[in-house]
Amino acid sequence: MSAVQDAIAFLQQRKKDLRGSELISRLQSLGFRVRDCKKIGHKQVSHGELDGFFGSSFTCGHGADDQVKPAYVGKMIAVLKMYQEELEELESP
Repeated sequence: MSAVQDAIAFLQQRKKDLRGSELISRLQSLGFRVRDCKKIGHKQVSHGELDGFFGSSFTCGHGADDQVKPAYVGKMIAVLKMYQEELEELESP
């Protein structure tokens, strides 16, 4: 199983109770850049090596390491699935 497939499976299993730090960690392990926005808990996601990916975002609440709403987790799963082939090519030497 590739790291991308593993991340997708993990996010699907934890969709309803995923912490912000867990999502950020998974995305960063695949080469995504996750940065803070002006509002607390809001994050911007980018990846410099994916053609046609202009970024995405999610909110992980307003407290310390709050849960990510399932809709945002679903959005990130969709991004991973859409770019799965390219991400897998980037992870192989």
